[in-house]
Amino acid sequence: RPADTQSHPHGLGRTRPVIVYTPPGYPQGARKYPVLYLISGTTDTEETWFRAGRANVILDNLIAQRRAVPMVIVMPYGNMMMGTPPPTSPEAAVMYQVFSDELMGDLLPYVEAHYRVDRRREKRAIAGFSRGGGQALFAGFQHVDQFAWIGSYSAYLTPEVFERYFPRLAADPAAANRQFKLLWLGVGKTDFLHAQASAFDQYLTSKQIAHRSLVTEGGHTWMNARHYLAETLQLYFK
Repeated sequence: RPADTQSHPHGLGRTRPVIVYTPPGYPQGARKYPVLYLISGTTDTEETWFRAGRANVILDNLIAQRRAVPMVIVMPYGNMMMGTPPPTSPEAAVMYQVFSDELMGDLLPYVEAHYRVDRRREKRAIAGFSRGGGQALFAGFQHVDQFAWIGSYSAYLTPEVFERYFPRLAADPAAANRQFKLLWLGVGKTDFLHAQASAFDQYLTSKQIAHRSLVTEGGHTWMNARHYLAETLQLYFK
């Protein structure tokens, strides 16, 4: 089904757009579906995962091939109107926090009020590309009681941000590992964020936080973003 475009008021004091994909059969049924919150990158809008990422086409095909679970995909506008702080800077975490607050305070309640989505944490995933990957990691780690599946596509968090904002995860990796159904990281070998993303991968390993990672050819491209989405759509909610 074509993606629906909706908007909602939120904490930044303005109406914000969001595109929502519903799977084949959604209009005719009454079942509740798992939901993936999918955030795009720095220069993108809420339409980019739909137009450049082809998220709807990828998932339609995977569902038809019985390789993915039918799910709702929520694609919000991830620009928090705060500029584009470098992901290595403390200001990036401030921006991630604003996104996390909007997600939990406005977007998630809006989606659950207007769409038939399963409200259990085991049926919620969050993922993103580039800046959206950082936002997904931050919000997912901050709300482990709400999200069981996290995907990072060409993104990372610094150890400083992780230890400042999520000390309980670092202090008790066994508890974190019990809560996460999947923590997935993907990056290209020639991605300009490859070094930092690889360091984050190694950091998680050093902290004994279980995760899966994929390193591909190519760089910081939508070709790779589509690849990572297709890989993880076959894992979410299984």
